[in-house]
Amino acid sequence: MSLVFDFAADHTIARVWTPAREREVNGTYVPTPWEVSCREWALRNGTRIPTYCEVSWQLDTGMFTCWKGRVI
Repeated sequence: MSLVFDFAADHTIARVWTPAREREVNGTYVPTPWEVSCREWALRNGTRIPTYCEVSWQLDTGMFTCWKGRVI
């Protein structure tokens, strides 16, 4: 699996995605589009990092967010 990084105009990570991350469906693994969207950033040890992100699967029914988290 490879990941694609999308950057905002200010060079922060806006989104990380892949068109085919394996997702378990009834005991079978199905390649499914997946993404991490980043919404907040902070400067840590001289590096600007995302501090709030959401992880979602792109399903036929729409986006399904399976994780939200904050780096403290």
